[in-house]
Amino acid sequence: MSDGITFDLTKERWLPCLNLQGKPMKEDLSLREVFAEAHRVSAIQGDSPLVTIALYRFLLAILYHAIYLDLKRPTKVDDWRQLWEQRRTGFEMRLLGDYFQRFNDRFDLFHPQYPFYQSSDAMGKKDEQGDSFSKSVAELVPEISWGNNATLFDHRFERDGFSLSSAEATRRLIAIQAFGLQGLSGFTKKNYRNAPLVDGVILLAQGDTIFETLALNIQLYPVKADSNDGPCWDSSNIPEWEDARSADNEGGYTPRGLLDYLTWRNRLVLLKPPASKEDFVVREMRMSRGFRLKLDEVESDPLKSYSRKKKKGKEVFEQLRWDEHRALWRDSTALFSVHVEGNERPPRAFKFISDLMITHNLPLDASHRYRFSAFGLSPQQASVNFFRHETFPLPLEYLRDPESFQKLKDNIAYAEKVRKKLERACEFIQKRLYTGESNKTAREVFTRNVMRRYWSHLETLFFPMMVRTATEVATRDQETTRWHSQVNAAVHIAFDEAIAGLGATAEAYELYVRGYEKIWGNDIKSKKTGGDEEMKVGKATAPSKRLEQARRFVVYLKRLKASDKGAGAMAEMRHTLNHSAPPETQPMFKYIARWMNEEGIGYKEYLIQPLCLTASLFALHPENVDDDSNMGTHLAKLCTGPSKMDEGSVERRFSRLLETSFDELPNYLAQITRLLKSREQAINYARLLADIQQWNEPTFANQVKRQWAREFWFRVTAKNKNK
Repeated sequence: MSDGITFDLTKERWLPCLNLQGKPMKEDLSLREVFAEAHRVSAIQGDSPLVTIALYRFLLAILYHAIYLDLKRPTKVDDWRQLWEQRRTGFEMRLLGDYFQRFNDRFDLFHPQYPFYQSSDAMGKKDEQGDSFSKSVAELVPEISWGNNATLFDHRFERDGFSLSSAEATRRLIAIQAFGLQGLSGFTKKNYRNAPLVDGVILLAQGDTIFETLALNIQLYPVKADSNDGPCWDSSNIPEWEDARSADNEGGYTPRGLLDYLTWRNRLVLLKPPASKEDFVVREMRMSRGFRLKLDEVESDPLKSYSRKKKKGKEVFEQLRWDEHRALWRDSTALFSVHVEGNERPPRAFKFISDLMITHNLPLDASHRYRFSAFGLSPQQASVNFFRHETFPLPLEYLRDPESFQKLKDNIAYAEKVRKKLERACEFIQKRLYTGESNKTAREVFTRNVMRRYWSHLETLFFPMMVRTATEVATRDQETTRWHSQVNAAVHIAFDEAIAGLGATAEAYELYVRGYEKIWGNDIKSKKTGGDEEMKVGKATAPSKRLEQARRFVVYLKRLKASDKGAGAMAEMRHTLNHSAPPETQPMFKYIARWMNEEGIGYKEYLIQPLCLTASLFALHPENVDDDSNMGTHLAKLCTGPSKMDEGSVERRFSRLLETSFDELPNYLAQITRLLKSREQAINYARLLADIQQWNEPTFANQVKRQWAREFWFRVTAKNKNK
């Protein structure tokens, strides 16, 4: 190492933080300062989510070690209580000052003998000048483009010449030991191995300050008595023969304890110091694979959650992993399962907090809005697929009260139950639209898009429900009812959007109805009324004001028909169906104008054609019915009622009607009306008028057509089931 070049982590400022208002501080903090100011600083803010959680784990390792060395005994619950009571005044800096003094030479990034978190065993390839620092420090930064890595958020490129400040190099050095990926190292048969946190969800309980965050995640230490445990910078208690670890040992090593694990060296790194004191930029390094980790992860990582799985015939606990197609909040059940021993093992920090409140009655305010953050990296072969940082509420009531946790669990279970119904509907549509092996990808994409819409809509609703279920005890049942309604609405939104993408064809409307059956088929109520099966399939699409106005128009037509001039008026109206001239030029228009004046609405051009068409159809077949039926209902009854027709024939007519444009509508509705007249089937003219008014607006027309389709195919399906 170069003489005279130092970077003392306890004095130099290298830790980026957020103030109590959540804004970046103007200057970074040193290691001493971050502990001294921990009660006045809200959070660590690393260069990336990976750096942030790696720095928190590093600070936890220091705190564990400092407290243990000071007490000279395992910690107890009273020790934690005493620590928590200091959250307003800060850490006892005598304890941490003594600690940094004891290890003052181990926190220098460029120490000639003990460079921080580095190893002289790190390997490099010699070039023509014999310089063994042959690797770019770009390998410490997974966000940039180098080797197999695609560019993520950092748009610097290794080829452009890459350097890190001493502060950033320190942060990246700590992060690579936690998140280094397996892959080629440049040395034969000495490839890198995955670091401990790769592919796992790392969960950190968070308070309002760094002090509270560290206190909420620290637990009784040691978990298992082992006098040889210690961080990588302290080997004072380790026999020389036991410390002789080799990176070539394929069998791996079991950590001596929690501190050894938290500071595990997945990479052997040796940074090349800056050329001068004025430079303070790191460009090159040696780096080779570190020590293979062999452990029972459930016992070793306090910040992970585990679930029991069957693997090769054996039951094992596997860490919770990131899934780019699955939102993490759906696994809240696993994270809060602290009350029973079962298939889920939550982070040990959550379990410890639960024990503090339930067993030891310690002063944690359950009404305070704590939160937790989830960090992690998902690999794809030897490169980064994505990394993530999400923050969630942490209502302590779930860790204290089993009943509130069960409510949350039931609510999530309901969302998953409905999700399965939605998947069944997607599978049905896939089989109709995407047949054959060549369309396998299209089938997967369709379902994935529907599920993404469903879960993304629920995500915004989940967190308010989560908080209210925990805090508003008296209204939990109402909250559950509200959540069920929101889940049902999310299904409709997701499914409607997916079907809308299939176009405005009759097949798309039929698939909408068939899919709807797959989702809610068992919940559709039916009852017998006057020999006809009345199915409750939803509310009328027409707004109530428009429908009431339409009813008044139908009453006017009935009154006109019964008048002395009724026969002539009806004849003039029927005559209009045979002419394509504008309605305003037809003899019947005087009757429409008279009603508009009586109604007091004046001359409304957009109403004229729907009013004239409805009046003409009424004159053709003046049998009206005033109920919730629509044109889909009327045509379905042709297949199910006493005047039963061929189902295929009726379905073809109905499909053509759904695909009819507004300009073609008079012709096709006239044909349908004549058919209904021949079968003595009455028509709900008020509803028909309200629906015609919306036919020329794509959004509203889609609603009308879906309502017609639901009435038609639901009734036809019910008829076939009852055969």
